Amino acid sequence: MTRDLFIKQMLSTRVDITPTGKVANELSPEEFATLAERFFADVLEIGRADVSETVGYGEFNEENRLENETLQGFLEKEFSPEREGYWKNWTRMFETTMLSKGFFDKYYAKMMQYAPFCEGRRYLVNNNTFFSYMIVKADGSVGFPDWTRAGICDFLLDFA
Repeated sequence: MTRDLFIKQMLSTRVDITPTGKVANELSPEEFATLAERFFADVLEIGRADVSETVGYGEFNEENRLENETLQGFLEKEFSPEREGYWKNWTRMFETTMLSKGFFDKYYAKMMQYAPFCEGRRYLVNNNTFFSYMIVKADGSVGFPDWTRAGICDFLLDFA
């Protein structure tokens, strides 16, 4: 089953995965101000999806399955220095960007500390809710055409 069909089956009809309109990062601050409440409502709607037929945490793989049994396991794998693929060598950001290893370590420790309290709380996340991937439709609602990094996690991931 294709990713789009798989995702669409979980979502309410209020979430549009094939929107037409204006790319959200083209909005002026004034335009966004009039739509901000709607943006948040539409992002929150993703987390209301029925995920009862899925098991696990993390991003969906090519077979639309999740590879981590627990949230803690997902976080450990996600932030492993030995990552492969797109995030390979991600720890170089501590040397090449303004991301401080101390800052990262502090908040990674907090995530790991609180992960046990989140186990069993599973939400669909788009995991690509950047304005460049969101489309504002004529009615002011927001659509989400890119689901390539979708998965199951804490719904606040789409706000972070």
